[in-house]
Amino acid sequence: AKWCAKGGWMVRGTLDPGSAQGFMLVSSSKGLAFQRRVATNGVSTSTSGAAASAPYWVRIDRIGDLISAYSSPDGATWTLGGSDTIPMAAGVYVGFAGSSHTSSAAAQRTLDNTRTT
Repeated sequence: AKWCAKGGWMVRGTLDPGSAQGFMLVSSSKGLAFQRRVATNGVSTSTSGAAASAPYWVRIDRIGDLISAYSSPDGATWTLGGSDTIPMAAGVYVGFAGSSHTSSAAAQRTLDNTRTT
């Protein structure tokens, strides 16, 4: 079975599984993507980015309800991967998220050069 490990920055309204969220990621087999769920328990959508692989810089910005996702090969020049309006309360959860996309294998990621503001 083919699987796809992914990791990146996520902002989400709650820790509930169906929470509204935005996720800018880099995948081992599918490159860059901006995934999001704009409403609690809603459908997740994805916008594909470049066919890049880790190591790669990813960034997610939140200004009010606007979530914008970016990627960069060097941490200096950023490309917008997508943006969407995702209503959330003033207080949100932000952190590094990842998935192996299979229950039969774990995925390991290394996170460095991080900054939150």
